[in-house]
Amino acid sequence: GGKRALVPLEDPMALVHWWYWPSSYDEWMLACDVAGEQESHPPARPKGGPWVVGCKFIRDVENFNEWGLEADYAIVDYARKVSYYTKLEEKQKAEAKLAKKEARNFIIEGGKQQST
Repeated sequence: GGKRALVPLEDPMALVHWWYWPSSYDEWMLACDVAGEQESHPPARPKGGPWVVGCKFIRDVENFNEWGLEADYAIVDYARKVSYYTKLEEKQKAEAKLAKKEARNFIIEGGKQQST
């Protein structure tokens, strides 16, 4: 996985966290050997609730026999995604209900098509 520097890279050393690896695998490296963009701290815990993580988190907990860093597995914009799929499901249900009603009317009318 990628890496995330946990201390400023201006220092002679950088504490590096490897994404999708438990914090026990974090290591100090020379800052000049750390490539990529620096993150001074992991993403903040979501306000008012628990972390929402992908299933890879559970698999990695089992593989490492150790709890990982939730921020590595966080599902970004979870509430927005849930809202989108909830609205999509409601729309699909409404369309299915309308199609069912139209089919029922078609059968009741003996298969005649309505002229417009």
